Amino acid sequence: MGPSREMTILCWNVRGLGNPRTFRALKYLLRDKKTDVIFLSETKKTIQQMAGVSAQLGAMGHFSVSRNSRAGGLALLWQHGVKVSIRSISSGHIDVMIEGVAQTCFHFTGFYGNPELASRKYSWE
Repeated sequence: MGPSREMTILCWNVRGLGNPRTFRALKYLLRDKKTDVIFLSETKKTIQQMAGVSAQLGAMGHFSVSRNSRAGGLALLWQHGVKVSIRSISSGHIDVMIEGVAQTCFHFTGFYGNPELASRKYSWE
């Protein structure tokens, strides 16, 4: 049994996953940097499209919230050895319990506030 390591989590506003450079960077982070969990905001993808992206990236698990019109979209991707339990979701957050490497267990909330200044107070509510 090798030495234990800390879990690596990345949160990234990707501003759309349609750009091939963004996709390649994401693939590199998952594979070469051994990122365990990635929370993405502004994917601009539907749930079905994110399922395809997750498969192309080789992620072991994923959960996503569909975009609204042509904006928004959230995704949580994780690697082998990580167990994720969804607690709650909305167009602005994904709230989960994560169990993973080194027997860690913790609560994680990926949050994306409304980009319109006048509507941000509703994001926090």
